[in-house]
Amino acid sequence: MNGTRKLIEIVAVVLLMVARPAAAVVFFFTGDTNYNTSAPTGSLADSGWQWVGFWGSFQAVPIDAHHFLAANHIGGSLSDSFTFHGAVYTTVGSFTDPASDLRIWEVRESFPAWAPLYRSGDEVGRMFIVFGRGVTRGTEVRTAVDVAGVPANSLAGWQYGNSDGRLRWGQNKVAMTRKHPTFGEQLYAAFDQSGGVNECHLGTGDSSGPVFINDGAGWKLAGVAGLVDASFNTTNAGAGFNACIYDSRGLYYGSSGSWKLVTTQTPPGPVPSGFYATRVSVRAAWIDSVLATPLTAAPSLSSLDQVYDGSPHEITVTTAPAGLTVAVTYAGASSVPANAGSYAVVATITATGYTGSASGILKIAPAPQSIRFGALSPVALGAAPCSISAIASSGLPVSFSSSNPGVATISGSTVTILAAGVSTITASQSGNANYLAAASVRRELIVSSTANGEIGAGADAPLFSGPLAFLFPILLAEPGIIFPQNPASDSRIW
Repeated sequence: MNGTRKLIEIVAVVLLMVARPAAAVVFFFTGDTNYNTSAPTGSLADSGWQWVGFWGSFQAVPIDAHHFLAANHIGGSLSDSFTFHGAVYTTVGSFTDPASDLRIWEVRESFPAWAPLYRSGDEVGRMFIVFGRGVTRGTEVRTAVDVAGVPANSLAGWQYGNSDGRLRWGQNKVAMTRKHPTFGEQLYAAFDQSGGVNECHLGTGDSSGPVFINDGAGWKLAGVAGLVDASFNTTNAGAGFNACIYDSRGLYYGSSGSWKLVTTQTPPGPVPSGFYATRVSVRAAWIDSVLATPLTAAPSLSSLDQVYDGSPHEITVTTAPAGLTVAVTYAGASSVPANAGSYAVVATITATGYTGSASGILKIAPAPQSIRFGALSPVALGAAPCSISAIASSGLPVSFSSSNPGVATISGSTVTILAAGVSTITASQSGNANYLAAASVRRELIVSSTANGEIGAGADAPLFSGPLAFLFPILLAEPGIIFPQNPASDSRIW
């Protein structure tokens, strides 16, 4: 019977953390929902209650300062919270056992206590304590037909009942070990009426419940619950139900379309249902290998958007835990870039005992620039070619152009006067890889028909050059003002 009975995962929703908690353990001797909802005492003191934490709607157990052990099939995601001793821990890594239903989760913070592992391999026949948060007793299950020694309508067990989210503990005994094709080596416990006042069966919501065995040196984590025997029925048709059964003779087991009556011949005597826990001792080597791996650190990159200023632009890296040493590369090199552009950044934790990396893109934007180009003084026809000047804030060279080459032409920074009139002189700087193009600055040049005038360029730079550049520097800084004619010559300043 036990070798052929269908097994089901004892979860509320497989592979998904449920939002509503479910509460634990069906007892043979009592249906009191308050039974065993506080820590065991006496000879059972410190038997595991102190190591049970809450993982979503289920439970799990710390096994070193940064790792806890849970059933893999209940799921979970990185950054989910694990609660232990009232504190909240954040998951940063996980390790799935390829040969069982075990999964180890890593947390960033440090646990204050954790459970030792049971490694002896002699679990069969030993009593254990198990914890759960699943269903309590529900509706009675009574036999469907007479079988030898068991009349119809005999009490056989209880269907799964309601849930209240409370942690509860019970006891049972390892009856045997079994190999499950997916969940790996299992410890099996039967609901056989021989476990005393704390004898229990597990049900929906009890997955990941820890099993502890005392090996003489203390209580140690020996298993992680995950499967129960199922399903049962009072007829040979229909969907059936899940239940905790202490004698299934006179009931049907199996599933829809394949129900089989349990009799005294298959096998003889009472036929209890039971539950299973993934065996820790046979996976201890894998567990040890995970605990020996470097811890996952969490680098965080910032200052990824910067603007060119001629200096190197290093990003900011913070780590959790704080203060870990980090190596940073920019486009594969260790040197910090200064020029505008996009650089692939990789930050790798190098601190002993930790591993982790983060990547991003450092973007150094071209800088803006501006042009200082003063107002131009009027000039008279016949003035000699002279230079004008403007300054770009970037230090890059400024180019000039004339809107009216019939009045004035420009070559480089030299202005040649050709005729009376007006021309707009434009100062430009087109930028480069590190600078954006500057906004052009336009100044009006007025050329009068009076001979011997000169060009002025404002106060930002050398204003002009030519035969009269040394005369009246202060007066020439006020372009557009007409002054009296010099009595010592035939020239006039404009």
